[in-house]
Amino acid sequence: MSTATPPATAPDSAAGLLAAMAATPATDRRRAVLRDRAIEAWLPLARHLAHRYSGRGEPTDDLI
Repeated sequence: MSTATPPATAPDSAAGLLAAMAATPATDRRRAVLRDRAIEAWLPLARHLAHRYSGRGEPTDDLI
């Protein structure tokens, strides 16, 4: 068995960015930067899901 850390918890992964943001106090200025990076990291998933559910009454841009 491997004891390596799974890629999803790497500091620059989408999940890692969310974990770092959650561990950062709300008053810390770095939290906004982490938030922006996390949003950008999750955009591919948002686009995928938006395209999957497009054509059902809502424009794709609104879904994204």
